[in-house]
Amino acid sequence: MSTMPRWGGRRVVVTGANGFLGFHLSRRLLDLGAAVTAVVRPGANLWRLTSIAGDLDLVSAELADLPRKEVLSRLGDPDVVYHLAAAGTNQSVHEPEVVLQGNVVGIRRVLEAVRVLGGPRVVAAGTAFEYGAGSRLREDAPLRPLTVYAASKAAAHLLAHAEARMAGLSLVTLRAFSVYGPAQSALFLIPHTILSALSGSQIAVSGASQMRDYVFVNDAVDAFIKAADCGGDGEVYNICSGIETSVRDVVTLVIEATKSGRAATFRDAVSGHHELAVCSGSAEKARAGLGWCATTTLADGVGQTVSWFTQNAFLYERLAAQ
Repeated sequence: MSTMPRWGGRRVVVTGANGFLGFHLSRRLLDLGAAVTAVVRPGANLWRLTSIAGDLDLVSAELADLPRKEVLSRLGDPDVVYHLAAAGTNQSVHEPEVVLQGNVVGIRRVLEAVRVLGGPRVVAAGTAFEYGAGSRLREDAPLRPLTVYAASKAAAHLLAHAEARMAGLSLVTLRAFSVYGPAQSALFLIPHTILSALSGSQIAVSGASQMRDYVFVNDAVDAFIKAADCGGDGEVYNICSGIETSVRDVVTLVIEATKSGRAATFRDAVSGHHELAVCSGSAEKARAGLGWCATTTLADGVGQTVSWFTQNAFLYERLAAQ
């Protein structure tokens, strides 16, 4: 594997920096010596950024406002723009208009700002759910999204790449599969299972036979770092392990790692028409184009995640009380 490019003195903009992946990417960029401007929504909860906020240039702005002069002046002269802000991961059924505005119109506004800023490379976060169901999906697989969120991300991808080609902008999309790790939202499977096991709550799991492709967040961040300098303009790369693991197996592994002595109740039936029986990807294109592959085993990644949550469960208790 190639070494990481040098980042000392480089300027970077990260939208959605207060999110799970945005936080981990921002922290890594700071560690590498980059100057990071973190764009967050007004009123956003910044609990993840507490430990690094003093090293970030925080810009509170809606994506719709990015092309405005007063906001552009805060973004400086970036070498790379990471677009990770997204709407709808937990609300696509209830607020489709918000999702479409946030994801489709949002990426248009990012590209408008990028044009004014002189055309730095844009690395955008996509999602495996754009594909719909499939095993070891490649990047040329047809897009068959099953939710408003997934459809909005697919539409955003198509629109953004068309506009980038017309404007001569450098845009790369990374479609992340099931990324997990420290500081992830408790609404997701692995954090929810850990917190339930640690608190002694009931662990009831539906869709236990579903197969997913899990990627530890540090590995995913490696891919985003590499994509700043590697990969062709207009390309899409899967960020995945290429390994299928059932929900039942990952929950069992997580509970064992907590050493809580808890047991889960599993139900095999998929609990909705939008649920995917299997969603896994091929990482061959990322290996060839980015020099990247996932290196953290599921057991090691789960172990690190459990260790973090064991020490930081109180943060989630505070969030629940808000």
